[in-house]
Amino acid sequence: MRVFWLIPILLGQLLNARVIVVSVDGMRPDAVTILGAERLPNFYRLRAEGSFTDNARTDFHFTNTLPNHTSMITSRPVQGPCGHGLTVNAGNSNLHTQGYKAGMFDVAHDHGLSTALFSTKSKFATFDGSYDAENGAPDLVGEDNGRDKIDVFNFDFRDESSVDLYLNQMASNLWDLSMLHISLPDSAGHSSDWNVEPGSNYMNSIITVDGYLGQVFQMIDDSSELAGSTHFIVITDHGGTFGTRTHTDPLIPTNYTIPFYIWGPGVKAGGDLYELNPDFRDPGTGRPELNAIHPPIRNSMIGNLALNLLGLPAIPGSCANRSQQLRVNDPPNFTSLYPDLSPTEDANGNGQSNFFDYAIGANPIGTDRPALSPRFTPAGLLVHQRMNVTDVTPAYEISADLIRWAPLLRNATYLSISSEESSNGRWLLLQVPTFARHAYFRQVFERSE
Repeated sequence: MRVFWLIPILLGQLLNARVIVVSVDGMRPDAVTILGAERLPNFYRLRAEGSFTDNARTDFHFTNTLPNHTSMITSRPVQGPCGHGLTVNAGNSNLHTQGYKAGMFDVAHDHGLSTALFSTKSKFATFDGSYDAENGAPDLVGEDNGRDKIDVFNFDFRDESSVDLYLNQMASNLWDLSMLHISLPDSAGHSSDWNVEPGSNYMNSIITVDGYLGQVFQMIDDSSELAGSTHFIVITDHGGTFGTRTHTDPLIPTNYTIPFYIWGPGVKAGGDLYELNPDFRDPGTGRPELNAIHPPIRNSMIGNLALNLLGLPAIPGSCANRSQQLRVNDPPNFTSLYPDLSPTEDANGNGQSNFFDYAIGANPIGTDRPALSPRFTPAGLLVHQRMNVTDVTPAYEISADLIRWAPLLRNATYLSISSEESSNGRWLLLQVPTFARHAYFRQVFERSE
């Protein structure tokens, strides 16, 4: 497994990979599907040549601009033990009042890459001020590149001129990690509501944005330095609700349902992000909790996704996509990772089959023996699951005599107290029945090809 994850890292370094993140403020996913490919050729290029979902989620508690963009940059939710804590949606705040909150620009900058942020809302000065030469963290990675994590920050409330300036400067600077914020749909939604009828101000704003995306595509296609090595991510901070001219209620589906697009080398053409990532679950119209065992794809995963595409590690202290397991191509299985191994044999002689080692996230040909087996703690049963593979189905069984076993639960869809990602899977803490004086539990796996 470790060798597999080295592949994108090496490719990123050899190809001089770059990532462009475009945040389209206030974009509803159904605006794209209603208008269709003829009127939105560039959105549909993202859909045809890249992978996407129309059913991603914002932060659980907040559906407004600054908290959600902070989540994108830091790969943290707004609240909770891992939260970044920025709940205000105005002004020039400091992100670090409750301790330093590293972001994707920290990691890229500290590894010697160039960064830029272009915004059409003045409140984004929060990021420039929080990561400047005074407030940014010391660079402790390799050569000291200073504390200012964002090389170029630009604010212009006019989308057209901001996009033009970004394209002109990007063509000459070729920033490794850049973010372009476009606010036109949000402005249209607030001024004349999020009306998704064709011809409305809001829908016309989406058509205009499609033109901006076309300019970004043109820049990539025409550049020998960018073509074939650039990933293009399009995301949003929130949707909006027709008739309200707002989007701040996090309980309303049209506010928390958002699109998520990724395009570039190695990305599966026409891929469904939920099909590519079986550990994440399409929530339908639901609103899963932050600690859901099978969470939805959220905009907060952007920071660590962008860094993974650049061949860089995750943001220190982050929790959304911390293992960088969000995939943009087909997930692996035992056969693809270990084509020469029999699943039933024991290559490393540790007493467990090759497939069992793989199923719990261990290396079947490695000499190390990580403690990934189920074990009891005072709080409950602690089990480890492999994430984001296609051929592992975990199950948990209970027995009173070690002879007869009955299912405890399948896929850990209930009885969960908490879940936490690790570098090779996810730890689940499960409540267990207490009806028996003595009970035994075991974790088993079904192999499905």
